[in-house]
Amino acid sequence: MPDVDRDHIRRMRDTAEGFLADGDHLSQYPFSRSDAQYLLRLIGFEILLKATLYLHGRIPAKNHRYDALFAALPAEAQVRLLRGARNRVGSLKGFDDLPGLLGTLGRNFVALRYPFSAYEGMTDGDVAASADRWIDEGAPDSSATFVYWPEELFGLTEAFRLELTSVLDPPV
Repeated sequence: MPDVDRDHIRRMRDTAEGFLADGDHLSQYPFSRSDAQYLLRLIGFEILLKATLYLHGRIPAKNHRYDALFAALPAEAQVRLLRGARNRVGSLKGFDDLPGLLGTLGRNFVALRYPFSAYEGMTDGDVAASADRWIDEGAPDSSATFVYWPEELFGLTEAFRLELTSVLDPPV
């Protein structure tokens, strides 16, 4: 393991845990009017991903390209993290295209901060008609405005938590 600033990585992990805990707290309210819980989970995941890059001696890019950030990890860490995510939640459909999944998660983090922008210039009737057409087409992910992968996000988050804990807080 490269010589890394473990205190900085711990602070990153602690910050991520705060966002994740807040997301969990919000998820207890089933009638939420926003995607705030998902957004908090996405930022928590992003921080864990970047902390893991630091853990492996890599400087993360200052962007939200989760696919590129993940690709910057050592190959053995990538394999271990994907295996850990699958072990946690099973071999879900989203894991079949990990770069695509990570790309979607990163785009969601950017787009869900201002979700109304996706419908700019459209009337409420236009938005409703667009939704009806999408449903009539069988609701394909490929034409969805936003695609959510909550179980895959959970599995990946747990894998990154384990990766960080195994190094920062090894069993005594």
